[in-house]
Amino acid sequence: TQPAAVPPPTSTTKKPVLPIIVVPEFISIEDANIQFEMAETKRKALNPLRKKQNYHDAEEIYRRILKRWPKSDKVEKCHYQLGNIYESMYYKKYEDAIQKYQEVFRCNPETQFDVYWRIAALYENRLGQKTIARTWYEKAAKLSPLAGTRGDATRKVEELKANGF
Repeated sequence: TQPAAVPPPTSTTKKPVLPIIVVPEFISIEDANIQFEMAETKRKALNPLRKKQNYHDAEEIYRRILKRWPKSDKVEKCHYQLGNIYESMYYKKYEDAIQKYQEVFRCNPETQFDVYWRIAALYENRLGQKTIARTWYEKAAKLSPLAGTRGDATRKVEELKANGF
């Protein structure tokens, strides 16, 4: 027997509709999620005698996540927590903290983390660069996800202006 002939395509022949798959920019990756929880446990540990070592351990894990899983949905949080660690009394790496906070809003311009305020406060209180701090407070006043912070930032801008910055 002869195989059935396939009719040639015509203008009325419907093409199969393929589903559109949207891949999010950041995705949940199980290994990254597990590592992130380990880092959070270390960072939040309450033993004051081990706090510095715990911060160091957490830093290593956050950095590992950023290197191994750059598309993980934990990237924004890793940058934020690294900023907190670098800002801490154990590290005092204020420029590094600022860089990590800036990475947060590069990952997500609509971040819910209050990085504009954190950057402004570092410039003002730790680096003594009040003019730059005022610029960041102005951004915090406009872009902070928290209404209270927007109000505080507006007051800081006025205060710095009044003092010539």
